[in-house]
Amino acid sequence: MRPWIAWGALLGLLAAGCASPSLPPTAIVLDPIGPRGAGPRPAPTGYLRVYTATRDVQSGRLSYQVPTPYWVFNEDGRQVRSVVNHVGDTDQAPMLVTLPPGHYRVVAEAAGHGRVTVPVVITGGLLTEVHLQRGGMPPWEFVPEAELVRLPQGPVAGFRARESAKPVKHPRP
Repeated sequence: MRPWIAWGALLGLLAAGCASPSLPPTAIVLDPIGPRGAGPRPAPTGYLRVYTATRDVQSGRLSYQVPTPYWVFNEDGRQVRSVVNHVGDTDQAPMLVTLPPGHYRVVAEAAGHGRVTVPVVITGGLLTEVHLQRGGMPPWEFVPEAELVRLPQGPVAGFRARESAKPVKHPRP
């Protein structure tokens, strides 16, 4: 094989590896989930925590329930984050992610439902939580049903995004 052909093949593989993965569409798409609370606040970032389905990880004689990874896409469909969703093999808590205010799509594993797409609204200074683990979000007895987003078989996945939560545009550095 000529050296220039080998270099061309290597460069092609590297370029393909740098491209954003395009995940296949999911069968389940939930209603938009947003933070619970007041409207936009003057903060440059908001927060996202996704309680994804878990997988068993053995560490010595102990078994841990580690959250599965997920992906965050912007409104244009471009991947903006790939979240491992745990720090180590014994970490059972999902990661807290900071994002600029706006509208995003989260693609993640939901326990008992497979891969789902969840539109989320990130508001400056507020936390948006998505609950896709078995059992969903803890029950909220004083929250009207119209403010909740549910998975197909009933567990609560989060709070419905408020219509007034418009994306906040911040200039890029």
